[in-house]
Amino acid sequence: MPDPVLSIVHEGNAFLAHLDGAPVGRLAYRRQAAVVDAYTTFVEPSARRHGVALHLVQALVDWVRAEDLKVDPTCWYVAKVMQADDGMRALVA
Repeated sequence: MPDPVLSIVHEGNAFLAHLDGAPVGRLAYRRQAAVVDAYTTFVEPSARRHGVALHLVQALVDWVRAEDLKVDPTCWYVAKVMQADDGMRALVA
């Protein structure tokens, strides 16, 4: 059986995760000037433990770097991931 294909799309004020085309996760944010409040991350129970949430955070971080923004990680999961990584920690507002 082939590995499932994960894709992340930036749409509106969220990063959306799809596994084999089916929506399975979402990281939502609010932007105020140069600071992004990453306030919630959700992954469907059936898709958990496959790194989906971590991929969502990485997509957020990649976008924040490209746009020269900072992150206020009010979502506990985003805060945990960003604090554990030196490169990501530098982006915390």
